[in-house]
Amino acid sequence: MRIFLKNTSSERLSAAFMLLNKYDSNLALSWFEDANLSISELFVDGQISLLMLLINQQCWDQALTEVNQLIQEDLLSTSTLKYFTALILSVVCRLQNQPGSQLLAGVPILVRNFPFKSDIDSISLRKRAVCLFRTAANDLEGNDLESVRKSSV
Repeated sequence: MRIFLKNTSSERLSAAFMLLNKYDSNLALSWFEDANLSISELFVDGQISLLMLLINQQCWDQALTEVNQLIQEDLLSTSTLKYFTALILSVVCRLQNQPGSQLLAGVPILVRNFPFKSDIDSISLRKRAVCLFRTAANDLEGNDLESVRKSSV
């Protein structure tokens, strides 16, 4: 599909990915991988769409790889990207025998209900996640989310 995209831009690549994802998520992920694309080559809408796809398919290792490729400017562009990045970091630092779907049930996570790994890498991921959750929450502070919800209906 990349061959058919003249003058590829992050917006066009994102649009192609999102269209494929709407049709068939497995096809979209295969195209993304076969085209040797990086999440940083996608526009923010495509980045969010990719992360949502990886979360839905519980491809946590690949999701972590993609999240680690995001640069600070990408994360600063939208609260939604910060939130999904933090969510992925939180899932990856869980105990290996715990299903990621358990964490997706809701935030905040209580330690007694969801024990995390305590190795250095997991603690580092958890700290990054907490920082991103906080900045996403701060971004939304003062917004009237109820009026946004009503206007989108």
